[in-house]
Amino acid sequence: MFAPFFVLFGLMAVGYLCRKFDLIDDVKNDGLGSILVHIALPALLLSSMIQTEIQGKLLVEFLTMTLLSVAFYFLYALFAIIYIKLAKVPQRLGSMVQLSMLTSNNGFMGFPITMAFFGQQGLFLMVANNLAMGIVVWSYGLFILKRTKRIFEGDENVEKSSVSESLRQIFNNTVVAIFIGLAIGIAGINSYIPDAVAKLIEILGSLATPLSMLYIGATLYNSSFSSLFRNRLILGVSITRLTLFAAATFAIVWLLPIPSLMKQISLLVITLPSAAVVPVMTGQYGIGVEESTKIVVLSTLLSLVITPLGVYIALTFL
Repeated sequence: MFAPFFVLFGLMAVGYLCRKFDLIDDVKNDGLGSILVHIALPALLLSSMIQTEIQGKLLVEFLTMTLLSVAFYFLYALFAIIYIKLAKVPQRLGSMVQLSMLTSNNGFMGFPITMAFFGQQGLFLMVANNLAMGIVVWSYGLFILKRTKRIFEGDENVEKSSVSESLRQIFNNTVVAIFIGLAIGIAGINSYIPDAVAKLIEILGSLATPLSMLYIGATLYNSSFSSLFRNRLILGVSITRLTLFAAATFAIVWLLPIPSLMKQISLLVITLPSAAVVPVMTGQYGIGVEESTKIVVLSTLLSLVITPLGVYIALTFL
């Protein structure tokens, strides 16, 4: 079990050292992130899905995992609302905190870790989870961020979220790749894809793991770790999400009559850091971009311990 994590964290350390010795600067790291988001991750998902005919049982499992994940994301939103009240989080930061606590970094960490420990079948279910998160984040998440900005900044230029705007955000490159893969798998036309094209997609997808770990390592270099641990808001949100939310998830999936792999992926998701998209959304539509960035960084640091533990518990007890 520890060998895959050694490789992943080793790549992360290389990214950190590359940034430290200026082999990667902020501009180059942003370029790595863009290649990852727009090319490598969509290729990884597409490659994994076109290898299988998604019919019958597989299609039912995909739809079941999607619905289960949507339910979990809204449950985490409810947990976050309760936490915000108990922890007396400032109201102006409530939407940012809620979104930070309900989302997971499926792309940069979830997909590589899933491939390493749960294989193609696990990645197939993680894809369903990511689709569910995209739907929730760009509908409900966008709505609460904009509502908060209107209330606390009196910004009348912040328009209410339209259905068309939410759909444009939901159907990003990753989600489009998911639907293309689904269409190919359901239609059963996998064998008609030329071998050279399939191989190209596979090679591009294989870049996702090293690029994601290098990107995270280089990003962590810019953070003041000591200040993060002294910030009560950032620390409380990160620890609560990675521990209490994870414990609640374990208890729920333990009782649910669903396949073991669905239980394992559901637990893995909540032991991942907060999604990197939250600071982007907060900066554009909401309030608290600095705090949301720090939550992503600190939860990423804490996940270096929590995620391996979550994988161990998932593989051992679920």
